[in-house]
Amino acid sequence: GKTTSSIIVRPAEVTLVDGYHTFYDDRIVRLLDYKIFLYASEEILKKRRLERDPGIDKGYLNDFLFHEYSKYSGSFSRG
Repeated sequence: GKTTSSIIVRPAEVTLVDGYHTFYDDRIVRLLDYKIFLYASEEILKKRRLERDPGIDKGYLNDFLFHEYSKYSGSFSRG
């Protein structure tokens, strides 16, 4: 979902940023020293998303979100 508020993050030794949309904005990507992408099956992703947002439009979930996830997940090597 979209947020209308801001969060101030103070410098720390380790800061975790979650979500594949993090990789959408190059300004954010350039600030990251390490990037870890956790792969999950489409079945697991759907289950987690539906638990978090049961009212989500299934067409949006299937046609858009998984396409975007696949686009970003392909940018990382598995190792």
